Amino acid sequence: MRTTFPRGKTATAFLALWVALLFVPAFAYAQEDDDTRARRHFASGESYYEEGAYEDAVREFTQAYRLSHRPALLFNLYTAEERFGRLSDAATHLEQYLQEMPATLENRALLESRLANLRTRIAAETTQQTQQTQTTQQTQQTQ
Repeated sequence: MRTTFPRGKTATAFLALWVALLFVPAFAYAQEDDDTRARRHFASGESYYEEGAYEDAVREFTQAYRLSHRPALLFNLYTAEERFGRLSDAATHLEQYLQEMPATLENRALLESRLANLRTRIAAETTQQTQQTQTTQQTQQTQ
């Protein structure tokens, strides 16, 4: 018995169905709403954060915020960036979080204190870097 392939209109219909089935998953993903994609990025960010992969967590939280603009994500960005050592970015996101959240935010005083401490740490790091640069330049000049 010989296998035959569809011909004519049947072949065209078969080919169209096959192509459609190939592209349905890609099309469905493209049609996925921003909120669903934001939730997916947030979940990835949480996983990375728990693993200690803070740079990856920042990337995912950033994408989630870009898609949803939910202020709570700014808090996630702040914590991940602080852990990753990007203190300036952490302070910026914490400040933005405090601006976007209601004045009645339960832990506002604590977060404002953290922001002040972050700024103090940033200033101390800047001073230390300046002093190290000056010391290096002085050492090079005396050699």
